[in-house]
Amino acid sequence: MPDGTCICRISDGVPYDNVGIFYQNGDKYFGSIKNWKRHGKGYHIYKDKTSYFGDWVNDRPQGQGKFVTGDKNLEYSGGWHDGKYHGYGILTMQAPLYQYSGGWNMDEKSGQGQVVRGKSACGYVGNWENNKRNGPGFETDEWGFKYTGDFKDDEFVFGTIEFPDNPADYGPYAGGTYTGEAREYNMHGYGEIVYADGSSRKGLWRSGIPVK
Repeated sequence: MPDGTCICRISDGVPYDNVGIFYQNGDKYFGSIKNWKRHGKGYHIYKDKTSYFGDWVNDRPQGQGKFVTGDKNLEYSGGWHDGKYHGYGILTMQAPLYQYSGGWNMDEKSGQGQVVRGKSACGYVGNWENNKRNGPGFETDEWGFKYTGDFKDDEFVFGTIEFPDNPADYGPYAGGTYTGEAREYNMHGYGEIVYADGSSRKGLWRSGIPVK
């Protein structure tokens, strides 16, 4: 029997719906149980007001469900397996404002997914593996910097960088477009830049600096 008071009559091994359990630590659970474990559809409210509503299997969230922290700062809605985010789901944070929608593999971002940061359209859309950007994707920031290409463990590898038309921040590269090897949000390796005036340079780069 769980460490709490159950408002019900139960026989072991028989699933029961519409059960209420009040735990000694202040948690509350309303829903289905089997063998004194949460199993089926249920709503668990923790003592700090954090809550989970959805499917349970053998006392763990599994299936589809919604999790909300007590301060409402974090919310996740989607697939679960063995108590972890799994399958398609949407994770939203209020401070800082952040949302990820896409695939999960046991609490790690995996497969296709999109991140939106802040109130602008900045963020990332593309492939994920091991909770990092891996494979083809598109990244942009709130100042208009854009990268389209391949990622490896969250790093740029090879693609196209579009620099914002802002000479104060990007100097001679402002308004230009670079295609080639890249690293740490910059030109790195072999590539070609086409400047805003139409002229171009092809060759080696190191951290955004041309190698002569």
